[in-house]
Amino acid sequence: MAAIMAFGAGILISALSFELVEDACQKAGFFPMAAGSILGGALFVVLNRILNGMGAFGRKQSTTKKFAIEKKKREAGEIVDRLSRIELLRHLPLEDIDLLLPGIETLEMKAGTVVFREGQEPDGLYLIEKGEVEVLRGMVPADTASGDEGDDAIAVLGAGDTFGEMSMLAVGAIRGFFGYKKADSRVP
Repeated sequence: MAAIMAFGAGILISALSFELVEDACQKAGFFPMAAGSILGGALFVVLNRILNGMGAFGRKQSTTKKFAIEKKKREAGEIVDRLSRIELLRHLPLEDIDLLLPGIETLEMKAGTVVFREGQEPDGLYLIEKGEVEVLRGMVPADTASGDEGDDAIAVLGAGDTFGEMSMLAVGAIRGFFGYKKADSRVP
């Protein structure tokens, strides 16, 4: 198929620049003209790939779309890899983990952000990519400015840990704990 497309492109280029090709063929001969055309085409392809690698892919719609698709596939692969390491999910086949991808959302949260409160219905499973989350029993996080300890800390979770499993395990479950961002975090 590529050979047919290359042949067609060559004919199109020749038709568009027939006078130049004819003049070059008469003055230098067919083989030097053909060699120049092939070398020029090869140089164009090489320089085009170099420029695309440097970020110039955005100058054409087709390469921009291809870059976006490849980036999305790469990011999805990274998320599947992280999900496959979660204790709750690691025994699932990769095909089943792939089914979770449409429901995954990345959240950037600042320290002090309340993720959910005790008594709320679960809304998802959270995987901590970086930062820490403090899990509390009760409704009030520690006030670091006043030194108030807040309610009972059950756990401090870090990168690679998960919370919110009940949303996957029980329909109609009510949260028994309070999730609080202790440090800036990223949750995919």
